[in-house]
Amino acid sequence: MSLHQPPAKPARKPQPLAVAANKVAESEKPNLDTLDFPGRTVLYVREVAEKLRVTDRHVTNLIEAGQLRALNVATGAKKSWRIPVPWYRDYVKRMTDSA
Repeated sequence: MSLHQPPAKPARKPQPLAVAANKVAESEKPNLDTLDFPGRTVLYVREVAEKLRVTDRHVTNLIEAGQLRALNVATGAKKSWRIPVPWYRDYVKRMTDSA
């Protein structure tokens, strides 16, 4: 008795993360108005992370990589970041324009 096996599917070539991340449909591009913080002057890392739907660590990595500008308001060794709203808006605009 022989078992019938379906033909193997061809392996998909994985795309680099940068390529995969930049392929965003027009309908999926974020609305800048929904990403804004009206009436605010400075933001916490957690607020930015929640608005962008990423982790706090991801926002911190963006800051440390120089992609998102922020101010370190801590006096000790541990960093405590605040993101001025104009700097946040600049980051969002750059990211939505490049997508």
